[in-house]
Amino acid sequence: MKKIKIFTMLAVLLITSLGLFSVENAQASSSGWVTQNGIQAKVSTNKDTYGSEQIVVTGEKTGTGKLYYMVEIAKLTVGPASPWEQVGDSQYGSFTGKTPELKFSHAGKGTYKIQLRIFKDAATNEYVGSWTTNVSVK
Repeated sequence: MKKIKIFTMLAVLLITSLGLFSVENAQASSSGWVTQNGIQAKVSTNKDTYGSEQIVVTGEKTGTGKLYYMVEIAKLTVGPASPWEQVGDSQYGSFTGKTPELKFSHAGKGTYKIQLRIFKDAATNEYVGSWTTNVSVK
């Protein structure tokens, strides 16, 4: 009985290490911590959601105080106009440390640009900076 358990555990370990159960369609991405106008922040994505037709985005900052954010997602396109076409609506809110998980539906395979813009006021007049990361959905 003990040999069967050990054999089963080794087989599961071998299969998972070979990636046979992997459904990963893209890598997580992050802008990394960047300081702009005294605010250190980053924008990042969650690799576990690309297969479900959503890209989950979070923004984070260090320090104290309430700031306001706008997050947009755009897809790289080939066309005569801008190479980036906005996908879905922008999402707005306020945060003191980390934004909630922001979910964007993506428009299939391709390269996406996620941009986090931070403002000091809710009217988005006092611009602080923007943080950008790209992700490829396969």
